Amino acid sequence: MNTAELETPDRATSPRRQEGWSEAGSGAGAPPVGQDLNPASPGQEGLWFVEQMHAGTSAFNMPEGWRLTGRLHVAGLKWAFDELTHRHETLRTAFKTRDGRPMQVVSGARASCLPVVDLSGCAPADREAELARLVRAEAQRCFDLAQAPLWRVALFRLGPDDHFLMLTMHHGISDAWSMNVIMRELREFYSSWLAGRPASLPEPPIQFIDYVNWEREVVEGRFYAEEVEYWRRQLSGPLPVMELPLDYPRPPTREYKGSAQFSRLPRELVEQLKVLARRQNVTLFMLLLAAFKVLLHRFTFQTDVIVGAPFSGRNRTEIENTIGFFANTHPLRTNLEGEPDFVELLARVKETVLGATSNSNMPVDYLLQELRPERDSGRHPLYQVVLGLQPALNSTWALPGTWAEHCSIDNGGAKFDWTVLLTEDAEGIEARSEFDTALFRSESVSRWMRCYHTLLEGILANPGRKLTEYPLVTGPERQELLFAWSGFTAPYERHLCVHEMFERMVVEHPDHVALSTEEGSISYEELNRRANRLAVRLRKRGTGAEQLVGVCLPRSVDLVVALLGILKAGGAYLPLDVTHPPERLRWMMRDAGARVVMASRETAPALGDCGADVLQIDAGQEFNEATVPDNPPARFNPESLAYVMYTSGSTGTPKGAAIPHQAIVRLVRQTNYVDLGPGEVFLQLAPVTFDASTFEIWGALLNGARLVIPPPGLLSLEQLARAIRENFVSTLWLTSGLFHQMVDAHLESLNGVRQLLAGGDVLSPAHVLKAVRGLKHTRIINGYGPTENTTFTCCHTVNTGWQGGVRVPIGK
Repeated sequence: MNTAELETPDRATSPRRQEGWSEAGSGAGAPPVGQDLNPASPGQEGLWFVEQMHAGTSAFNMPEGWRLTGRLHVAGLKWAFDELTHRHETLRTAFKTRDGRPMQVVSGARASCLPVVDLSGCAPADREAELARLVRAEAQRCFDLAQAPLWRVALFRLGPDDHFLMLTMHHGISDAWSMNVIMRELREFYSSWLAGRPASLPEPPIQFIDYVNWEREVVEGRFYAEEVEYWRRQLSGPLPVMELPLDYPRPPTREYKGSAQFSRLPRELVEQLKVLARRQNVTLFMLLLAAFKVLLHRFTFQTDVIVGAPFSGRNRTEIENTIGFFANTHPLRTNLEGEPDFVELLARVKETVLGATSNSNMPVDYLLQELRPERDSGRHPLYQVVLGLQPALNSTWALPGTWAEHCSIDNGGAKFDWTVLLTEDAEGIEARSEFDTALFRSESVSRWMRCYHTLLEGILANPGRKLTEYPLVTGPERQELLFAWSGFTAPYERHLCVHEMFERMVVEHPDHVALSTEEGSISYEELNRRANRLAVRLRKRGTGAEQLVGVCLPRSVDLVVALLGILKAGGAYLPLDVTHPPERLRWMMRDAGARVVMASRETAPALGDCGADVLQIDAGQEFNEATVPDNPPARFNPESLAYVMYTSGSTGTPKGAAIPHQAIVRLVRQTNYVDLGPGEVFLQLAPVTFDASTFEIWGALLNGARLVIPPPGLLSLEQLARAIRENFVSTLWLTSGLFHQMVDAHLESLNGVRQLLAGGDVLSPAHVLKAVRGLKHTRIINGYGPTENTTFTCCHTVNTGWQGGVRVPIGK
């Protein structure tokens, strides 16, 4: 933000250098300055401390470049930089340490260094690539804060009338405003050299050190007391931490390594935004900030949002043409609660910005000393995201006889999680996104900026909509997300119910083993007969279309028969876990409206007085009817209910996810994430109250495969390893925790598994890498999906050549 027009109330003397002070550096030809130690500004101290902890960071480099076309006089350019160095003490400043704190030291005037790198001899095809490489290396070359100067210039010669000028400043001695001062005065000095005349520049009223000393007097005199109280009110209570969706786990400490990418808001869009801003009586920055906060709200669901905003810090006319680090980045906090529309939010943001502008004189580092917020080495204490609308570098700038094109450069660092600096020019607004590469991928930040652009267009179309109603993706992107990526349209049997699909397997593979236990095996034909008998009994008890039947049975053949029998009777099953408290089981039965519940002699007592008809089943006795009925003749709708599975209720009241037949068939037939067929052997390991059992049971029985049922109860790792080996299990699903344990303790037992699916929580990359290297013939699949989406929403097959990483993907 540009706050240069705002004058500080006349509460202190001018920062002009007082009589008797050294005049060194106040103009060309001034006497050299000795090694006097001068206090650093609060902002300089902050940067200095960061660089002591993170030596070698380039995050505070400020590189800028210009392509110069035309006749350039290198001698005149060097003379101009020499005069600029004489004129401004900041350009001769370094930092020494006294009592553990940085002090500014101004060295005497000396000639500047202007290296010329001649690339004109390179082949035309290689010249631009070599220039880009050298510029990138120069932008990321670190400064030694103890050695002046803390800026450097380089000139690359590409041809007789083609040069690239690069200027890199350290943020400790400069800011965005200072760069325009440098360019303006550099042009004047160069022009005077060409014309053989003195430069027409008035002597600087003050130097940056004068301002720092004055500012310390102001702070010590408590002239900022009112501002401190304002910020105390603004930042009262727990400060929100911006929880952007990370691509990588946040490291315990910031490393300040980053990258920058550039995008653009076109001129037409910017002009329309200005019209809207005028209509709402706000500035363009207020409008852009409000939209940015909507974007953050939509990404994080947070309603207490703090964004850092840079203020120029030049609150007096005497310092407008002084080079130095004046900029302040203040926290702009806005409450988005109450589902406001954008116009209402804009009014809130306007109030926030006006309040901050009126209280922006207090240096933010002094503010931190006053407020003492809780510190976290991995984050900035006040804000993690910054948005700024900064002054553009003079687009018409050029040295006489040349035409200049400005080029943005990436310094390879990041001061915050995400910084977006907007600069208006003739073509619209250029957006520089600087992001922490330890947290985010470049693709993510690119997508966020596209969302910001789309959001702004949506706001223009209708400023009165609720914040959650604005689109974040364009029409083509929406089509890609919903159909190109997720539109898997294999011709699975969507017209069949689960039991009908099973009955097809009975016809095709009547003698195949359907279920195997330690006691023996059951064929598809026998399993079908048992389920048909149960269906008859359930219908006699009133079970009909979509009526829920509770199932409180341990892992067993009877459990599978019960599930099939319920579906054949037209009902839907409600899995119940006997280990749950009786009151929870009774609540679920009542909530679901289940009038019949199937249980064994051991599990029936846990139900107590559940208000339902208890159908007790023990070792198949209930199924031994004299006659064997045919498959139920009635047709059911594949969109009708197949089961209801309740969530854990850890965040409140448990909720039942209602799953139709069609969703189960979609999960296990003609799949693109796993290869299923009659040759597979599944292990039924998951509790029936966990939706992984849907994949295990129906993945086997709807594909003619064999389902191995181990004894009830929790298996030890040794028992699990033995069951996998002895039954030749080929398709296996493990929770992430169990996967990690098996990889550590029994990796060899997984060698015969052809397809190993794991999920339910985040997988450890180290364990997955160990499995990839140790299981040469196993396809490892990371699966994710909430219960509502029927086990798997997206899956990722880990490539055999995977070399590890910070996380294991789950899909696109």
